[in-house]
Amino acid sequence: MSASPRIALLTLGTGDHDLLRRQLTELGARVETRSALPEASGVILIGDEDVTQQWTELRVGATARQLERRLAGGGAVLGIGAGFQAMFRYQHDGLEQWPGDVTPLSATSTPEGGAHIGWCRIRGGAGSRLLAGIEEPEFYFHHSHAVHDDPAQLGGGDTPLRPPIVSWAETPTPVVAMVENGPLSAVQFHPEKSGETGTQLLRNWLATLR
Repeated sequence: MSASPRIALLTLGTGDHDLLRRQLTELGARVETRSALPEASGVILIGDEDVTQQWTELRVGATARQLERRLAGGGAVLGIGAGFQAMFRYQHDGLEQWPGDVTPLSATSTPEGGAHIGWCRIRGGAGSRLLAGIEEPEFYFHHSHAVHDDPAQLGGGDTPLRPPIVSWAETPTPVVAMVENGPLSAVQFHPEKSGETGTQLLRNWLATLR
């Protein structure tokens, strides 16, 4: 990783992401806008709400095309919150980088009844690089839609590609919390709101950048 990796921050919705910017800057990164995407060391797509509320913005604007070009070229991307959901499929649309559908949480799947808000332990996937050095992975979640099926099991048969590393939120009905797949990673939770644990995850991601 270079001394000051350039991070292009792409946002969905109107949320304030100054906290994430400050954390990345403190970790030695240069945080820039979408204009830096072609030359950036890494790209972060973040949204505070569910992607269901921001899907038109994602698909109609240039964000999806820019991301698809970067992913096709093997560039590093991290999705956070709604940016996690954007990597799957919602109502026959989406970037569909991994198999699986974004569906509403049921009233019995989380303690909050149809929404998942607050701190939650996750069960890390074997070989996770983003959880390196984190003994008790617990992060802050805020979402009402989720991915329930394991993308590592939905590949459709034999494939020469290594399956993604999948981590799960330990809710009454487990949901996918994080997927790591080569240069593409995404987390349903918000590391920027998860204290030192989240800071360590961001530090680990920055360390993966070429």
